[in-house]
Amino acid sequence: MSKKNISCRILLAIPSFQDPYSPGQQDKIGPLVRLLKEESFDQVILLGLQLWKLNAFLTEQYIRTHWSSIQVDRHVLPITNISIYKDIFYNLKEALNKYQHLFKTSNHEVAFLLPPSTCDRLLDCWLLLATSLHIETKIFQMESHYSLEGVYSEDVWNKSLDWLAEVPKEFRDCVVDKTICSVQSLNSIQMRFLEQMKPIASSLLLKNATFDFAQSIARFVAHSNMFGKCLIVRCDEIPQEILEAILFGYEQSIHGGAIIRRKGLLQRFCQGVVLLFNANKVKESTQKKLADCIVEQDHSNLGQRYIIATDNAVLNPYLEKILCNVQFPLCG
Repeated sequence: MSKKNISCRILLAIPSFQDPYSPGQQDKIGPLVRLLKEESFDQVILLGLQLWKLNAFLTEQYIRTHWSSIQVDRHVLPITNISIYKDIFYNLKEALNKYQHLFKTSNHEVAFLLPPSTCDRLLDCWLLLATSLHIETKIFQMESHYSLEGVYSEDVWNKSLDWLAEVPKEFRDCVVDKTICSVQSLNSIQMRFLEQMKPIASSLLLKNATFDFAQSIARFVAHSNMFGKCLIVRCDEIPQEILEAILFGYEQSIHGGAIIRRKGLLQRFCQGVVLLFNANKVKESTQKKLADCIVEQDHSNLGQRYIIATDNAVLNPYLEKILCNVQFPLCG
């Protein structure tokens, strides 16, 4: 879109703990203010979260004080936990639906500022919603170590960049498993049964297992087989419309024909035990894709194993066939 045809530049952003300035450091401006200093916008729409509602308020006041010409709209959404995909996705989606009239106006340029990359679930939901509006959008990412408009295949040093997945921090289990619950202890018979299965050469199927029980098994298998980390994914807590993208990654086109790529959880978690709880909630096509992924991992012997836990529902036959169905004394 040529600049002379643009009548209004609109920025949508989620004020985070870094806005409008770094916590406790008012001399260090946050990503949203940094972007406004570098780019020109006519309207800023702030979608605040309940847990960061003070940040949203302070950011609005900062913008009104320093850029009186910018129209500011602030909404506080009832999102209190950024580890729950469904809460994040559906609340943000409902909020964006209220601005459809702006998105459909041909001479408006719409841009999105991504939240900090450490908030991976919030980032995924926001990015997937931003690129599903069927309009040409700009995507801004303002991290402490770089400033990037859009997402390109090369960074300023001219090297390959998978910009959202390759964050310079070690993958930690807590990044993708924030569920806090008491882990049910396995009894001696169950532990002995699992010990006799070492080394586990294939992925497992657990039927009618509770979440705590399945999690205990996954962590035991990871520890006793030296797999290391354990990734816990509750498939029923991720919206079906984004579940495949979250698991396997996605690729989207944005402003100027640039392509953004985001690795999925199963790609970022490259070694350890993956527990997919309520995997029967996944649609058939995704189950087939998951089966192919498991076959590839089992054959490659790269140190990654899957544990699929279901309720009474029937799995895709191809998926169930390739799993080792573990019976009593683990289930029941």
